[in-house]
Amino acid sequence: MLFEKLTPREIFITVKVFMIAWLSYTELNIIVSLRIHKYTQYHKLTD
Repeated sequence: MLFEKLTPREIFITVKVFMIAWLSYTELNIIVSLRIHKYTQYHKLTD
């Protein structure tokens, strides 16, 4: 396994970094999908 060579502190940092990256990625996806949703709603209203 990858984690066997790491110290508990390194594992904690790795997990923390991974979680932050995952959260910002999902947050970005939510923002993008909301913008697309607003954009399509706006165009439906103008049609």
